[in-house]
Formats: sequence, C-alpha cells, structure tokens
Amino acid sequence: QVLAILAARWPWALAVFLLCVAATAAVSTTMLKRYTASASVMLDARSPDQVAGGAPNTSLPGGYMATQMDLIESERVGRAVISALALDKDTDLQAAWREAGDGKGDFEAWLSESLQKGLSIRPAAASNVVTIAYTSGDAAHAAVMANAYVKAYIDTSLELRMERLRQYGGFFDARAKELRADLERAQEKLSDYQQRN
Repeated sequence: QVLAILAARWPWALAVFLLCVAATAAVSTTMLKRYTASASVMLDARSPDQVAGGAPNTSLPGGYMATQMDLIESERVGRAVISALALDKDTDLQAAWREAGDGKGDFEAWLSESLQKGLSIRPAAASNVVTIAYTSGDAAHAAVMANAYVKAYIDTSLELRMERLRQYGGFFDARAKELRADLERAQEKLSDYQQRN
C-alpha cells in the first residue's frame, strides 16, 4: 500500500523536492558573504603589584576576565581603533552618520558603537586567552579591524596602568614633601634647643 501511494504521488514529492532545492540555491546565491577574522590575546594579571609589592598571583582574579572583556568593548578602545585607522576622516562614514541622526551627537561615539556590531569576544574555557573576532563583508577589512582592536586594547590597557602608576607617583611625591617639611621643622626645633641649652 505504501509503495502504491508513493507511486501515485511521486510527481508531488518530486515537485516539493525541486522547490526546496531551488529555494536553497536562490538563498545561497543572494546572501551576502560574511568573513570573520580573529586574533587572540593572553590576559595576565599575575605580575606582582609594583607599588604594593608581594608575590605574583597564581591565577586571574574572578572579575578580571569580565573587566578586560568590557574594556575591549568600551568606547575608549573604539575611539583608539578609529584614531589608528583614521576612520573619523572617512567621508562615507560621515555621510552615514548624518543620515542616521541628522548630524546630531558625537560622530566618534556613533562610529564606535557601529563598529561594535561586527565585534565579538570569546574567552577560552580553561585558559587566560581571549579571542577577539570581527565579522565583515570584506575579508581584508575584517582582518584589519580584528588586529586594530587587539592593538587598541593593549595600548589602552598600558595607558590605564601608567595612569595608575602616575597617581601612585603623585601620592608618594606629596607624601615625601610632607615628610621633608616635618623633618625640616624637627631640625629647626633641635637647632633651637641646642642653641638655648
């Protein structure tokens, strides 16, 4: 009975099969090609604090990985990418910004947010490596953007560390001045005491 039913309905089955194949071929040929380039960065917070001293940590702190991933997606890193690739001077991007918001707001903030749409960050399951991937319709553009995000992240991370060290340096300079002033006052008192006695 099954064979008899299939023999009677084979034109319909063939038509459905051909329709599915044609739809799949049409979608495959009309879809835009997307390319994803990726680059990896190792996060290392195990070095000892140069100010506080102490032995290095053996593993990353709990929130460190999430913090670094947020930093990669931050507007500060996005602006560094824009600056490094001179995207703020691209007339096509400026025209797209004017069309999107009638030229209102900050162009670099809008561009940084737009660039993040192609960005994806994947932490490794059992290591301190983070993969930064960028997806674009052009393979070369995807590679340039992935590498630019990695470099901007590294530069920004170093800048933040240097800012922290400068803050510590300012604190220690101020404290040293206070201690020098205390020492000078103590020496004056000692000198006065010695002259009187």
